[in-house]
Amino acid sequence: MSENPDFTFTNDPLDGFSAQHDFRHTTGNSYTVFDNGRFHSPQISRGTEYELDLQAMTATMVWNYQVTGLYGSHMGSTQRLSTGAHVIGWGDVQGTTPRPDITEVGPGGSPALRVRFTPA
Repeated sequence: MSENPDFTFTNDPLDGFSAQHDFRHTTGNSYTVFDNGRFHSPQISRGTEYELDLQAMTATMVWNYQVTGLYGSHMGSTQRLSTGAHVIGWGDVQGTTPRPDITEVGPGGSPALRVRFTPA
């Protein structure tokens, strides 16, 4: 997690994100962000969504998805679709075989689609 954050993170087992990418507004005060997880121990990447309270300066995690042992050292994205599903682009993934490049996670929290690109 970055030093001296402006927000207090609640409902987040990792107490916030580190080396993040793709901060994106969804609805109301909700935002998705891809957490590269460079400074988590152990390093792990995840897609997250937070509800911000600008008065209390809190960021409450309302959704997250991670794959044990999956770490994308840089890049990555998270987007919530109009269906309520989320799409995660894992960036430069290390540490797992086989590894997904893209995962769609259904509204119930289970993977609906995993895509792995291979060299032509």
